[in-house]
Amino acid sequence: MNNVISPEDLGPIFSIENWPTSNTTASQALSELETTHRVIPIPAYDMHGALIWPSQYPKFLQNAVAEFRFTLTHWSIGGKDGGVDAYTADIVDILVLIPPPPTVVSPRKRKVAAHHPSSPTKRSRP
Repeated sequence: MNNVISPEDLGPIFSIENWPTSNTTASQALSELETTHRVIPIPAYDMHGALIWPSQYPKFLQNAVAEFRFTLTHWSIGGKDGGVDAYTADIVDILVLIPPPPTVVSPRKRKVAAHHPSSPTKRSRP
């Protein structure tokens, strides 16, 4: 049985129209690409081998230790001056090896006074 999923089989969550963005500028730029480009997602998997959805990429991938499998292609393009070597790398998939550390949320913001209320620099008025 083949375990490979094609981009078309992934459903609307992987379509360019629904691709998550982190700000308005990125969202506007992405909407300009909808008619000329198509998303070919890089599959990312958690430590247990489960597929990570694009909306969860920041949560699972940011600050994680991950293995990136990629292909490296080389072309030697000849020319009068000895030619040029061209390389391209394409990421095949991402596997999280160590998840990101948990985020610590401060229970509340505190204001700090420049001087303690009982500080001798505070003079009481007679």
